Amino acid sequence: MKRFWLVAGSTSMLLALVIAAATGHATETGTEAGAAFLGGILLFPCGIYASRIFGINEIRPLIPVGGAAFMLGWLLFAAAALRLRSS
Repeated sequence: MKRFWLVAGSTSMLLALVIAAATGHATETGTEAGAAFLGGILLFPCGIYASRIFGINEIRPLIPVGGAAFMLGWLLFAAAALRLRSS
């Protein structure tokens, strides 16, 4: 069952990104979503790798901040999608 949810979630994210890129609209909210995703990428998985693989434990408090940045990114992405006007 876990595999199903992983596939469903990742497919949903892929479709959302493809649809947004296909519209060709860059909004301020979309740009903010991209920045939040970048922050999430840098802090969440990189923080986990740095602490687990390289033993850099000072970065561990930033891992939840990265997770929150991912959540903020999805929220902003949804807001940007709602603001798109149909052509």
